[in-house]
Amino acid sequence: MKIFRWTICSLAILYALTATFAITKGQQLPYEFKDAHLRQEYYTNMIWLLPVAILATLVVTVRESFSSGKNTLILVGTLLIAALSVRMLLTQRSPLYANWVDVTVTYEKRDNREIRMAEQLLDVGALGFKGSREVKLSPFLGIFNKVEPVDIEQADKSGWVKVDRAGAVKHP
Repeated sequence: MKIFRWTICSLAILYALTATFAITKGQQLPYEFKDAHLRQEYYTNMIWLLPVAILATLVVTVRESFSSGKNTLILVGTLLIAALSVRMLLTQRSPLYANWVDVTVTYEKRDNREIRMAEQLLDVGALGFKGSREVKLSPFLGIFNKVEPVDIEQADKSGWVKVDRAGAVKHP
């Protein structure tokens, strides 16, 4: 039973740390999901499972063998962490609803057509478009793109094919 409690608590803490990283510092990494639906599923599941992880940690750590003062400290600490997590999720919600979409795919790499230079807009759903960028997108681990900012006009275009293909946004 002790190993089971330790495993549940460790997994819950690991999950909470991973979710916190994904919503905060993970957003600064140059990698993003290729598929908007997969990205949406990932963040939705992460948000719904975070309270479960916090609750599992609370249930496993509060014990009858501890003094009431220690159990109170664990309870207050867990509730404080939960409140901070909810606040963080509410203030850092841009990855939950915003998605970069191609307006124009300008160039594709001659030897690998999956590597492309594109102009993108940040689609925030019913709120319209929030920003734009020019990027080089390279596949990474099958489900991600590595995103590198690029000035398409100034970029070295040797080894690239000009395609000027419309992306997902037809009329921004």
